[in-house]
Amino acid sequence: LAPLTDSAFIPAKIASSVRPVFSESATTIADVARVLASRHTLIVLDNCEHLVAEVSEAVDVLLSLCPRVTILATSREPLNIAGEFVYRLPALSLADDAVQLFVQRAEAADPSIVFDEANLAAVATIVRRLDGIPLAIEIAAAQLPMVGLQALEAHLDGHFNIPALRRDLPARQQTTVATIRWSYDLLAPDERELLRSASIFSGGFTLAAAETVCESASLERSSVLPLLSSLVNKSLVQAERAGERVRYRLLDSVRSFGVQLLRESGDETNVARAHARWLATIGERLHLRYDVTPWEDLAWLMPEIDNIRSAIRWSLDAESQDDRGYAGHIIVGCSSVWERIGGLEEHRRWVEMALERIDEAQHPRVVARLLRDLIARAFYETGTLFAIERAVALNDRIDDPDDILDLHSGLISTYAVHGMFEDAERSAQRAAAVVAMKPELLTSVRYAVVLAHRSTLRKIQGRIDEARADLVAAEAIARACGDRYFVILHCWSRLCTIELVAGNLERALEIAEQMLASEHGPFELITEESLRIVGGLRLLLGDVDGAVEAVREILDLPRYDTMWFNSTCVYAATAAALRGHIAVAARLSGFVRAREDRTGFRPGLGRKSVDELLRTTLAEHPQQDLIASAGADGGRMTEDEALLETRAALDAASAH
Repeated sequence: LAPLTDSAFIPAKIASSVRPVFSESATTIADVARVLASRHTLIVLDNCEHLVAEVSEAVDVLLSLCPRVTILATSREPLNIAGEFVYRLPALSLADDAVQLFVQRAEAADPSIVFDEANLAAVATIVRRLDGIPLAIEIAAAQLPMVGLQALEAHLDGHFNIPALRRDLPARQQTTVATIRWSYDLLAPDERELLRSASIFSGGFTLAAAETVCESASLERSSVLPLLSSLVNKSLVQAERAGERVRYRLLDSVRSFGVQLLRESGDETNVARAHARWLATIGERLHLRYDVTPWEDLAWLMPEIDNIRSAIRWSLDAESQDDRGYAGHIIVGCSSVWERIGGLEEHRRWVEMALERIDEAQHPRVVARLLRDLIARAFYETGTLFAIERAVALNDRIDDPDDILDLHSGLISTYAVHGMFEDAERSAQRAAAVVAMKPELLTSVRYAVVLAHRSTLRKIQGRIDEARADLVAAEAIARACGDRYFVILHCWSRLCTIELVAGNLERALEIAEQMLASEHGPFELITEESLRIVGGLRLLLGDVDGAVEAVREILDLPRYDTMWFNSTCVYAATAAALRGHIAVAARLSGFVRAREDRTGFRPGLGRKSVDELLRTTLAEHPQQDLIASAGADGGRMTEDEALLETRAALDAASAH
């Protein structure tokens, strides 16, 4: 939890770390608990002290709702909740372990160092002075090649006697902070500046990021690598290799120390601005290269999620509208991160917050793109029509052909879902007009996007052959561009629905299962989409057991948005109704109906087919009073109650 500065991200951080695969889309700790309720797992929450009150609340909820979950928390103070067993970690044994650690780290820093009986006595004195604290020992040992044992001991004694050392810290923390301060004081001025500036990063950083963010009038870009290497050698920065990539990070204690120094130096705002500008530049570059950046090539961006969050938060809280604009570029350009980790709801929250805080007059293009992202995240809801009106007017004023193409591509299917076919046709024409002006787009993924959205319009209109033809053309373009992810998620999923509308249910099921078995099947978004299609099709084919199995798998997935939850409830209700369990089916049906009426949610064609099966099954049952009463009860259920009811419906359907 060390990178977190906002307790609101505790659920997302847990969700992104837990295995089997979870997601960052959890907005509350209750969302996390829903997924973990049936798991037997150990969760380690490391570095809780800066958020101890909020962590305590989160752990209390998890333990109460997840009976098979065990939590190991590391903190400088207890969480003080029921069921907590506190183990106070002792220092290393001064006679053996602490000396051995010091010797190992010193020899790693300088293999020529030789320890004998005489200097081991000095080592024992040093580790005793450091209270046997591993971090303090590692930092001190790393300095040995530069200062020698006698000078090391003398400097430590002098430094620990500084009266200004904070007296409100426990003794062990005073030791660690004093050791870091002492080590920091030994650094050259440019090393100190780099350490302070690097503390702005959350969750680690690359060399390229450090060169960009930490460069200043007094620190040249070319000097960052040697300085960073020096800090690694002195145990103030950790270097971690993952494949061919190397990431650097500061330990929590060192980073906290660096942040405090950065704040005291008066440079925090400038460094934070450089950090936000770095990610905003990446976001803008990704946005411009959308049609030539295959999904697989974005894997390098995934580890930056903590940096992305902290930069957005800083930018949106900034007083200057210039700084707030950075947040918009990051949110829009890095939207693929949330898609890849299953965090679409989090992305939507950032978009909505940015639209509230970024001035349209000063950042019209950024606001236009944020509106486009909002439409994409909420296109099943009638409320999105207001965002569409604003986005169309703003894009017309800006008159950028690329942005007009991206907006109207998505509006083709959005209008179609809401039955506004004339508007959908006009958007298709607007998109086609841009492509006609730039023929090179005909072989780009951006044109494949236009064709995919137009296939949705044709499908809803019942023009099945034209819908198929659009998808065939879109898939061919995406394959030629090397974007298999687009083919699987956006072409095959649409083809499933087309085959469903055409009455070819077995063929649709075959395609959905191919999605699951594909190389991209493990990605959360494709897994969820595939299982939802499979669950609906198996219900329509009369395979209740197969549908129940698919829906159970959906419940174990991390995603939690409106479409996901509504579909899961409806499918579980339908399975229960087909097996004669009318009351639970009616309650879930009432819950979904009330929920969708409140948001103006319009389900897709696949969901509508299952909806009709559920309505027919309930209508044919003789106990209509029971169904009406249960449906009314369902309309008053909370999401947590509906989730429990969904599991009950699946259990009932399985038991026959």
